[in-house]
Amino acid sequence: MTDSIKDYELLKAEIRKHDHNYYVLDNPEISDAEYDSLFLKLIHLEKKYPKWISPESPSQRVGITPATAFNTHQHAKNMLSLSNCFSDEEFFDFDQRVKKSLNSAAQAKYFCEPKIDGAAVSLTYLSGTLEIGATRGDGETGENITSNVRTINSIPLKLIGSKDIPEILEVRGEIFMPKDEFARLNKLQEKDGNKLFSNPRNAASGSLRQLDPKITKTRPLHFFAHGIGIIQGISFSSQEEIFKKFKSWGLPVNPLNAIANNLHDCIKYFEKIDKNRASLNYEIDGVVYKVNNLSDQNEIGEIARSPRWAIARKFPAEVAKTKIIDINFQLGRTGVITPVAKLEKVFVGGVNVSNCTLHNVDELERLDPRPGDTVVIKRAGDVIPQIIKVIAKDKNRAPKIKLPKLCECGSEATLNHAESWEVREDKELIKKFDSIYEANNFIKNANKGYSLLKVNERAAFLKCMGGRSCNGRIRGSFYHFVSRKAFDIEGLGKEIINRFLELGYFKDVQDIFSLENYAKKIEKLEGFGLKSTENLIHSINSSRNIELHRLIFGLGIEEVGETTARNLSNFFKSIDNLMSTSFEELITLQDIGPRVASNIMQFFEDNYCKNMVKELLPHLTIKNPNLIDQDNYLFEKTIVITGTLKKLKRDELKNLLLSKGAKVSSSVSAKTNYLIVGSNAGSKLAKANQLGVKIINEDEISEFLNEK
Repeated sequence: MTDSIKDYELLKAEIRKHDHNYYVLDNPEISDAEYDSLFLKLIHLEKKYPKWISPESPSQRVGITPATAFNTHQHAKNMLSLSNCFSDEEFFDFDQRVKKSLNSAAQAKYFCEPKIDGAAVSLTYLSGTLEIGATRGDGETGENITSNVRTINSIPLKLIGSKDIPEILEVRGEIFMPKDEFARLNKLQEKDGNKLFSNPRNAASGSLRQLDPKITKTRPLHFFAHGIGIIQGISFSSQEEIFKKFKSWGLPVNPLNAIANNLHDCIKYFEKIDKNRASLNYEIDGVVYKVNNLSDQNEIGEIARSPRWAIARKFPAEVAKTKIIDINFQLGRTGVITPVAKLEKVFVGGVNVSNCTLHNVDELERLDPRPGDTVVIKRAGDVIPQIIKVIAKDKNRAPKIKLPKLCECGSEATLNHAESWEVREDKELIKKFDSIYEANNFIKNANKGYSLLKVNERAAFLKCMGGRSCNGRIRGSFYHFVSRKAFDIEGLGKEIINRFLELGYFKDVQDIFSLENYAKKIEKLEGFGLKSTENLIHSINSSRNIELHRLIFGLGIEEVGETTARNLSNFFKSIDNLMSTSFEELITLQDIGPRVASNIMQFFEDNYCKNMVKELLPHLTIKNPNLIDQDNYLFEKTIVITGTLKKLKRDELKNLLLSKGAKVSSSVSAKTNYLIVGSNAGSKLAKANQLGVKIINEDEISEFLNEK
C-alpha cells in the first residue's frame, strides 16, 4: 500500500464494507485473518499519519475517556410512543379510524414490523457521518450517548454510498441484546460475582448507559432501524421506500418486515410472527403496523404522545400468577449468597416453575417479596424465570425479608462491592480498569509515576467473608473438582463428598488421592462395603492419569471454563509453564482478556492455591496435549451442537471435535460453519437455515468426523 490519503480513504471504505457484511448481513466475504490484516494496515497508517484520523474511521469505535455524567440532548422532533391494541377487534377499530381520518373507504396498506423489546435511540447523521446518538428519554429530551453508540458494530459510523446521502438524517431505532448473548453475559456476571441482569431489555439499556464506553464495547449489543425523525436533502413517499434506502445505506433493518395489502394480511402477519417468535434470537413483545403512505401519515396526524397512523399489536405475555411459599438464601461456589423464592408450582413459558432466583440484594429491595404474597412470574423463551411484580399482599403480611448477617459457615455475610482501579495523575483521572494487573501494566508501559486508586462501586451482592474456610465454598470446590469435565471421578457424588468432609477424610481437594488410607473405615460405613469401597478407590486412581486441560479446569479458577482451559493447555503445554506465566503473555491468547488473565494470575499467586497445586501434582500423571493436525479440515471451524443425540453423548462429541481443532460454540452466528442436529432442535436450527449454515444430521456424524 502506498502512503497516500486516497489509499487510506479506500482502506477505510473497504473495512466499513466488511463490517457491514459481517455485522449486518451475516455474510462475511473474507476470513478473520484477512480482516485483521486490513485493520492492522489501518492502525499502522493512523499511527504514522495521526492527522488523517477522522471520527468515522473504523479504529475510532472506542477511544474516548470515561464520562462523569451524560449530557442532555433535545430531540429536534419528538420521539413518540405507540398506542397499543390486544385483539383483532381493537386493530379493526384502529383501521376504521384511519379510514375516517383519510375520508376514504379504500383499504390502506400497512408496513408491518416485529416490535423489538429493547432500548429506543436516535442516531443523527450529518452528510452521512454519525454525529449524535441519544436515548429516547421522555420523548422531548434524552441523554447524549454518542460515545457508547459508536461501539456497536452494526451501527455504521459512515453511511454507504455518496450520491443520495441526505445532509441531515435522524434515524430512529432499537438497540437490543440477543437472547444467547444475554445468557452468556449473565453467566460471566455470575462467575465474577457481579449483579445479574433480569432480562435482555434491561441488559441493553444498562449497557448503553455506562459512563465508560469500553464497558459498553464488551456488551453484545445490536441495532435495527425502524423510522426517521428529521431529514434534509432527500424525500420519501412511503415507509417501504425508507427501509429500502436504509438497507442501501448500510443501516440494519429487520428482515421480517413486510407489506400488508389488507386486514387479512395484517392478521396473518401477526399470527406468523407470534408462532415463530420463540425461534427468534431477540425478544419481541408484539408487531407494529404503520400506514405505509407518508402523505397519508401526515394527513392522519398525531396526538400529544403517539402517532395516529401507527399502532402496536401486543402479544399475550408469557406470565402466570403464583404464591411465594418461602424465601431462602443459597450459597454459591464463589461465596455469593443469592435470595431464592420457593413458589407454589406454576406452568409458565412451557415449563413448571417452583423456584425463582431474585438475583441480588437490589432486586430483593425493589420488589419487597414476602412469603404468602401473590406474584407474577415471567418466563420468555430461554430466559430464566423471574418475579416481575408483587400483586397481592395479605393483611397479615409476613415481615420484610432481612438479609442474613452470617453465612451458613458462621462467617460474616456482607454486601459485596465490585472493585475497580483508577489510574490518576495528581487528582486527574487518566483511566479506569476492572483489573489491577491491567492497571499496573498500563502504568508500567506509560513509564510515568501515575498513582493507583482502588474504587468500591455500588453494593449489589451478599457475600460470605469466610473465604476458603467457608464450608459451602469448600463443598463447591470439591463438586467442581470431581465433575465430568474435570477429574470425572465416578462414585464420588455430592452426598458422599459431604459425608467425607464431616468425617475429616477430606480437607482439601488433593486429599481425594489419599482416600485409600481410610479404606477400612469406609467399608464399615452405612451404604458401603468392601466392593463399593474398592470401586471408589479404583475410580479415583483412574482419574490420576489426566489431560492438562481437565486439570486446569478442575482447579476452579474463576471464569476459566472448558474452552479457556483447552486454550491454556495447548499454548503452555505444562502446568509449570502456566504457573510461571505473566499477565502480558496471558492477554495475548485467544479468548483471554484482562479480567480472566487477572483471575489466573491471582490464583497462582495465592499461597493456598500454590500449596494446593504443589501437593496435588505428585498424585497425578499429566498427559501432554495432543498436537492438532492443522491440515485437518475441521481445524479452526466453528461448530454448534443442538437437539438430543441418541447415539453419542454431547460431551463425547464435543471432545472429539475439540481434538480435531474445531471451535465448539453454544450459539449460531455468521461465523458458524456447521450445525450438528439431534432430535427436538429448536431456534438454533431455524437461525442456521436463515444464515445458510451447513446442517449435519446425527446419522451423518461418523462420516463427518472421519472425512479427510
